[in-house]
Amino acid sequence: MFVLRVFVVCHLFWGSQADVHALLGTYTAVNTDEFTCVLWLDGEAVDSYSSNGRVSMPCRNWMREGRGHSLWNSVKRLNMEHWNRGRTDILKMT
Repeated sequence: MFVLRVFVVCHLFWGSQADVHALLGTYTAVNTDEFTCVLWLDGEAVDSYSSNGRVSMPCRNWMREGRGHSLWNSVKRLNMEHWNRGRTDILKMT
């Protein structure tokens, strides 16, 4: 079994406010065929995705409703899957 975990951390600054937020994405690929992704905002899971069922599961009410729902179920989600599949294809070659 091959497991790949990639951690991406970025700080988000909202307008002129001095608040700092941390966004963390964890990607796990097992045997380079399937992957899962969990997005964390300030240490709390806000969204998860599995390529197995191609289902995005919002973890917070604000992600299930309104703007969050339409954003994560848009073309951006499909692009993320395409990008991740390309990365797992690279791992198959090594």
